Amino acid sequence: MEQVSTVHNVTPRKFSSEALGVLSAYHWPGDTMQMKSMVEWIMTIALSEGSSNDGIITVNDLPKEIVEENSTDVTNTKFISMVSELSIKDAREAFEREYFVEQLKKFSGNISQTAKFVGMERSALHRKLRSLNIFESKLFKFQEA
Repeated sequence: MEQVSTVHNVTPRKFSSEALGVLSAYHWPGDTMQMKSMVEWIMTIALSEGSSNDGIITVNDLPKEIVEENSTDVTNTKFISMVSELSIKDAREAFEREYFVEQLKKFSGNISQTAKFVGMERSALHRKLRSLNIFESKLFKFQEA
């Protein structure tokens, strides 16, 4: 970043934690030369085309091929970025909430099917959902099989 800033006489920028996560997950087939070219492209072309002016390079500023290859990782990176500021108890609760909501979506809110898939008794799953306030959110119309 410093080299590109000096050579092209542009202001140095910083990467957001999400952008760094995507860049870290990318396999970089062109090694450091590809990375340097990407930084040069962002600093000289992408940011001059109306991107954010706050000095932060976000995932939206990265080349599409890098972001698309890591689309699942982007979601994971955002989640990790969010929970990294939490205590282990709160992070575990956030993970469990996301996990159970996704499982319930997969089974269209069917408690019996979800319980079987996650390896819990139906009554234990009901207690867990209540403790995570998932019922309160009214995300699902729960069904019993």
